[in-house]
Amino acid sequence: MSRRVRKSLSLRLQPYEGTPLAEIASYLNSLDRPEANQRVGDILTFLLPIARKYSGESTEEVEKAYWSTYATIERLFYLMAQELRIQLPQVQVQPGTGIVANISVNGNKLDVASVMEWQEMPVPQIMGKGTVADVDALFGD
Repeated sequence: MSRRVRKSLSLRLQPYEGTPLAEIASYLNSLDRPEANQRVGDILTFLLPIARKYSGESTEEVEKAYWSTYATIERLFYLMAQELRIQLPQVQVQPGTGIVANISVNGNKLDVASVMEWQEMPVPQIMGKGTVADVDALFGD
């Protein structure tokens, strides 16, 4: 059985007091080392798609890394909201259109249509079930 090789990364940050990075450094320093390393590792995985691009990986592998990272970051934001007891926005979609009708946070509704001008988009059809007329409607003559 082969042993996994470890990579080493050493960083030294010395942010000035009173800065956001100093707050983060204080927080991380208050954690036990394995937890602090895990938190920093979670954050650094944000760079995985870029690291893969610059290491010469295929476009497909870079894209896979991007979507995996996106899902991880979305999960981390969800967990952060739970830990901080922040209510996430409730998004409502108008049935059959795919258009966001309104967003609600803490019971306060924001009508997105009144803030931004939305264009109605066609509802996707099942692949292989469209007609030439449908394609013409999408792309013109």
